[in-house]
Order: sequence, then C-alpha cells, then structure tokens
Amino acid sequence: MGILSDAWRAVKGAVRWVVKAATTLVTWAANIFDFLFGFLNWPPKNLTLHIVILSKYDPIDMKIVPMCQPSDLQPSIDQAERILRERFNVKLRPYAPQYAQVLGGVAPEAALKPSCCGADPFGQEFLEQGEWYAGHTAGWVAAIPTSLRFPITAFVVEDVQCKSGCAIGPLTDYLVIDMDGVNSTGPRLNNSTLMHEIGHCCHLWHFNGVTNLMWRNSDRGDGTKWWQRNLFRNSRHVTYW
Repeated sequence: MGILSDAWRAVKGAVRWVVKAATTLVTWAANIFDFLFGFLNWPPKNLTLHIVILSKYDPIDMKIVPMCQPSDLQPSIDQAERILRERFNVKLRPYAPQYAQVLGGVAPEAALKPSCCGADPFGQEFLEQGEWYAGHTAGWVAAIPTSLRFPITAFVVEDVQCKSGCAIGPLTDYLVIDMDGVNSTGPRLNNSTLMHEIGHCCHLWHFNGVTNLMWRNSDRGDGTKWWQRNLFRNSRHVTYW
C-alpha cells in the first residue's frame, strides 16, 4: 500500500509540474512585452501573496502551537512591498482579506521540516511534502488553477533544513520560510528572505553580487539588474489584473 501511495504521489507531482510548465509558457508569451522591456518598469503590475503559518504539537504544554503570529510577518511584508514597488513597479496585495493566517490543526512533520539541501527540494515535490503543500497552495485545486492571478503561497514552517527559506523556482507556486528567515538581519537589508524567495518564484536565480536582491546570504542588498526586472515582470505571478 505504501509503494502504491508513493507512486500515486509521484504521478500527481508530475502532473502538477506539466500543468504549471504549460501555464508558464502561455503567460510568458502573453507577457512578451515585459520580457523585452521590463527594465522600463512600466506599466504598473500586481503580485498576490498568501501566507500560511503552520502549527505543531507541543508535548510539554500539551497544546497546538503556531510557528508565529501574523503580526510577526509584518516587517517582512513591508520590506517586500517596498522592494516590489521601488525595484519592479509591482504592487503586493493579499490573496485573502489579510496576508497571513494560522492554519488550524497540526501540520505533518514532513511539511514542518522541509529540506533545502542540494536537490532535496525537487525530490520532495513528488513526496508527502509536495502533496501537502499543493493541497494548501492558494489559487489551485489539485492541478487545476482557480485564479489567473497565480498567487504565491508562503508557508511558515518550523525549520528549513540547510537554509532559512526555500523556493524551487517558477514551476511551483509556493515557498517555505522559517523564523530565522522571517527575522533575517544583515548590514544592508533586514527581513529580506521572504522577498528573496518570491524572486525565485518569479524566474530569478542566485546572483553573485552582495548588493543584489538575489545574493544567496542574508547580507544581501536590494539591488536589481535590468534583465532581472525583465524576467521578474514576465512571471505568471506578476499580472496586470
């Protein structure tokens, strides 16, 4: 039964990736203007964000404890709003009435402690983690999109192994971040991990420039190159509606 369950998870994961690859190609063509001229940062665009705070069971106090409270995310949200506005001319907006919500119940251990070591994030897409995250990602039911805004869902987890935040890239609609990422500090920019991972969801990869938003460590700045603006604004997550 376990082998069949794992195989079925792998099949569903593959279907999700095929569907999202197709939507990425279609929206790339629709956003060709931004792919060519995104460095102009015109006209204004939008990005929709949903934050889900996971909870675990505390055996000492014998109660369910969320990883944080929605208010703890506000500095990271403010930083993301500012960078999106100033660097990309993109307005950040919530998927629900509020950006963040605490998910009821205890999340599975696999979802609470995802790995961002090496190729693990890709493999997890076809395991329990990928299935669970897909089931709680805004704008999708199974492999069917329910919102043409293609919102990004940020899961606040207990621990992102090897990192403080992780996003596979443009073929997923979610990222994971732990409290080290939520409270990240640096000499140039505080609370930047959320925005950095949003960048990964929107076609951006790591860049070897410490003042750049996509520098891999938390001592990053918020700079962007012209071609990064082209790629970011071309993403299916960044829309005119």
